[in-house]
Amino acid sequence: MKTNYSLVVAAVLMLALAACKKDNTHVQNNQIVGKWYVNKLVVKEQTTGTGIATITDTTYLSNDFTADDYFKFNSNSTSAISGYGTFFHGFDISKTTTESEIPFSYVVNGSTLTLQSLWVPSCFAGSNGCSIPIFTETILTLDAHNLIIRDVQQGSTTNKITTDTYYTRGN
Repeated sequence: MKTNYSLVVAAVLMLALAACKKDNTHVQNNQIVGKWYVNKLVVKEQTTGTGIATITDTTYLSNDFTADDYFKFNSNSTSAISGYGTFFHGFDISKTTTESEIPFSYVVNGSTLTLQSLWVPSCFAGSNGCSIPIFTETILTLDAHNLIIRDVQQGSTTNKITTDTYYTRGN
């Protein structure tokens, strides 16, 4: 009898503890609103082909970023990304004194963050058969102070790049 009672108590405790777990899979748009500064970037590149697989991990830490490296989410479902740190200079070395942001619209559904570019220089509103890029990201963590977004790009059947960007909420 005591064994049955102990099993029931253990089962109830396990259910109670499981119910207390934080679940980040149901994120709402308003939870992400604010300015988030990049403090870490982890890039994992997987290459397969000719029977050989390679994995390259590269981590960029806070000293690789500046105050101009952020992702801003507005309450009207628009957002903007800015990047000028050491890592981002590999893509754009034309830093000026003017803040430069790339605008997006966004929707959060569960842990999925969908971004649609609002500015593409060589693509004017879908003219010339050009489509406006849509990006799908995964929110790994979102709380009052931290945001981690995962981006997976399958460049070809032999190349996959996974990027985890770590953000800290600004003032």
